[in-house]
Formats: sequence, structure tokens, C-alpha cells
Amino acid sequence: MSITYPDCEATKELQIFILPIITGGGLTVSESSEMKVEIRPEMMRWARERAGLGVDEAASKFAGYADWESGDALPTLKQLEGVAGEMRIPIGYFFLDALPDEVVPIPDLRTLGDGQSGRLGPDLLGTVSLCRRRQDWYRDYCLFEGGEPLSLIGSAVLGESVVGVAASMREVFGFGLDARSRFGTWEDAFGRLLMGIDDVGIMVMRSGVVFGDDARELKIEEFRGFVLADEIAPLVFINACDAGSAQMLTLAHGLAHLWLGESALFTAQIDGDEEERIERWCGEVAAEMLLPLDALRGEVDPDESVDDALARLVRRFNVGPLVVLRRLFDIGLLDRSELCDRYDVERLAASGGGFDPSHIAGLSRCFGRALIGDMLEGRTLYRDALRLAGLKRVSTLHEIGRSLGFSIR
Repeated sequence: MSITYPDCEATKELQIFILPIITGGGLTVSESSEMKVEIRPEMMRWARERAGLGVDEAASKFAGYADWESGDALPTLKQLEGVAGEMRIPIGYFFLDALPDEVVPIPDLRTLGDGQSGRLGPDLLGTVSLCRRRQDWYRDYCLFEGGEPLSLIGSAVLGESVVGVAASMREVFGFGLDARSRFGTWEDAFGRLLMGIDDVGIMVMRSGVVFGDDARELKIEEFRGFVLADEIAPLVFINACDAGSAQMLTLAHGLAHLWLGESALFTAQIDGDEEERIERWCGEVAAEMLLPLDALRGEVDPDESVDDALARLVRRFNVGPLVVLRRLFDIGLLDRSELCDRYDVERLAASGGGFDPSHIAGLSRCFGRALIGDMLEGRTLYRDALRLAGLKRVSTLHEIGRSLGFSIR
């Protein structure tokens, strides 16, 4: 059974629909007169594994859980609601006749390590679902405002010259080597790149947690980013749990997908060791866009230590340390194990996503301006704006609006 992951509103509707059915025919009465719910144990196991929990971990949260999964006991309806909430699924899923096969509605091009499950977790699915709703809204907004298709979307073909495509990307976003040399740090240069992408009309959304729930952290091991390709409302999402300079590579990787006009969920391996041909090509374009090999070769000193070269080249090209390390690996001055070890150190030392202290990074400036402007003009309800923004308080939405230049008292 294959189903598309429901959004929060659809989930509520499903629960409202299913509960009368449950209470009408699926309940027995225990000796204590507490209503129990008959469920299939394999559904309980599926929900637990989907949420990434072990049996002991689930049992520590719910007394009696192990017996529910084994079929030796039945949970009450209230207990089942608690399990559904903890495992982030609609309660109705427990009563399906077949195990759901949830599919992300975009190509899954991830390269997963040994022992990693290809199953998509609830936090990833929820993030993709919200971003798709944002994209749908922004597409309608752009069309209403007379927006035109972006010619760069789908302007390249797989196998096209990596150097040529990378050069066109730098030109479109004003991120040439001379232009970025004006900035004092690579973080400033990254911020300028983000603004250049925003100016073109591409939404870049960055978050390390599920929108609206800071306790639900997105896992780097599961994905680094995804792209929702569209000629009117293209969107790149970056997992901000990663190191800041790794996010730079993830962003460029996502842009390469847009040049192909292809949506994708990806891991953007730091060493470029990908299973899919399209992923290898996008990784090569991303690295070349940020740091052209010809320019790097002209700056390499074979007598210099890696640490000294890293510090100097980061300043010279205004790109993150991991971008430089990836390119040193590409020209054979760093082996794969050292690259991966240095990535681990960088990730632990860096606080990912520290380029924008507000919620703007999670929305993207172009989407945020459109949403808040439309809300202030009365075309979008405050309730709907809050849902799309993944926020709970109007005051936060107003704060974002003021930071984007709106006059809000």
C-alpha cells in the first residue's frame, strides 16, 4: 500500500473520520471497564521503526509497550493516541489492513551508508510536505503578480560541461571570484550568495529542526537537502544541522539540480562518492561553481602544510573550509579518509546555520516578503500565514516582517 505523507490538516481530518469507526466496532472492555483497542502488532512495530525507536526506548515512554507490539496485551484508546503522537503518525494508520509504504513525492537519490535504512523518517516527510505547500502558495502568488518562468530552470543537461555550467551559475548569482573577494569572511560571502539567489527568485530554506517544533532535529545521516524544481517557484531546502561550510556545498548541489530542472532528495556526499550518476555530476558542478579547479591549481604550494593551505585558501577564495578540503581532495592533495575525518571535526566545531539569527533563513526572503505582504494586504489569512511559516505566534511573524522592511506596529 503506497500513500503520500499527509499534511497536518489532513492528519486531523483522518483522525476525526477514523475515531467514530474505532469506537463503533474495534473496542473490547477490560475488567476495569477501560476501553481497549484491537490493533495489529505489526503496525505497532512499523510505527516504532519508522520513528527510529528501539523496543526498549518505546517501552521507557509507554508502560506496557512491549506487550502491545508482541500482541500479548492491548493498549487503551488513550494510550494509542499517545503512541501516535510520539511516533508522529495519524492514529488511523494503526487500523490499516496493510503496512503503509510512505513515499516522498520527489526522486530519492540519497547515497546511504552500510546499515542505514532507506525508510523516510516522519521529520523529513513533514518537512518536505510543508515545503511543497509553501511552493504551491508561492507559485500561485507569483502567477497572480504576473511572474514569468525562470529560464535557468532546466537550462542544462546531464553530462554537460561541468566547468561551463558552474561558470553560468556564478554569473547568474554574481558570485565570481572577483565579486566575492570584496567580503571580509567566507560567511559574509555566503550571505551574499544567498541574497543573489533570492534576487533571482529561488527560495532557499534552511532549518535544522522541523518547522514549528524545535525539539525535532533533522538528521544529517538521513539527508542534507532536497530540491523542488519548478519554473515559477523553485525551492532548495538545506539541512542546517550540518556545518556551515558543508551547507555551502549543499546549496550549490541543489542549484545544480535546478539547472537540470530535476527535483531530488539527496545526501550530497562530501567526497562526491555517489551511487547515482546525476548526483556525481551535481556534486562536481557544485564544487566547481564554488572553487574552480584551474584557479585552485594556480594557488597551491606543494611545500605548504594542509592546515596552512586551508587557512590561506579559505581567505583567498572566500569559501568555507570544507569547500577547500573537497577541492584539495579532488586534485589529490588529500585522501578520502583525511577528508572525512576533517569533515567530522568541522561539523563538531561549527554551529550550522549561523548566518541569519532570525526565522528568515527558514522561510527564504522572497517567500517571506511575499507571504507577509499578502497577509498585510488581507489576501492571506493570518491563520494560513502562520501555518505556512511554521510559526505559532503572530508577534514572531510581525518581527520577521519588520526585519524584511515592512512597517508593522
